[in-house]
Amino acid sequence: MQFQRRSLMIFLLFIGYAIVYIDKTVVGFALLPIEREFSLQPEQLGYITGVFFLAYSIFSDPRRLAERSLWIQKSLV
Repeated sequence: MQFQRRSLMIFLLFIGYAIVYIDKTVVGFALLPIEREFSLQPEQLGYITGVFFLAYSIFSDPRRLAERSLWIQKSLV
């Protein structure tokens, strides 16, 4: 039972980290069509990516706090 639970938790963490990695990677590919469609300047594209990564870093702290409160870290060790 414990092995199945740990395996499921590791699998779900893998899926979560894969989604985050893909999300950050896709932003770079999405910038070219966005730039063409809205006729944006390079400075404006810099603001867009800056806001994206700022929001990403802000919302990563609540995720870490939730992991600590749910004891996810201890159950994986």
